[in-house]
Amino acid sequence: MDQDVIDGIKAYLRDRYGDNMPSFPRILHEDLPDFEKAAGLNSHNLVSALDSLKSAGYITTYWGDNQLQEIVINRSFPF
Repeated sequence: MDQDVIDGIKAYLRDRYGDNMPSFPRILHEDLPDFEKAAGLNSHNLVSALDSLKSAGYITTYWGDNQLQEIVINRSFPF
C-alpha cells in the first residue's frame, strides 16, 4: 500500500506543480478530494495510509477542528 500511495503522491504533485516543485510541497484541506483520487485513497483509508508515511518521516500532517488541514511533503520523500 505504501508504494501505491507514494506513487499517487508523486503523480498528484507532478500534475499540480509540474516543473515548479517547491522545496516543501503542500496539500491543503481543499485539495484533499483531488489528492485522494490521485493516490487511490478515500476518507476511510486516508489517515492510516498517511500515518505510515508520517512514521517514515516522508510527510508532516497538520490537524485542526478534528480535520486534516494540510500535508507537507518533507525532503526525505522518495521522489
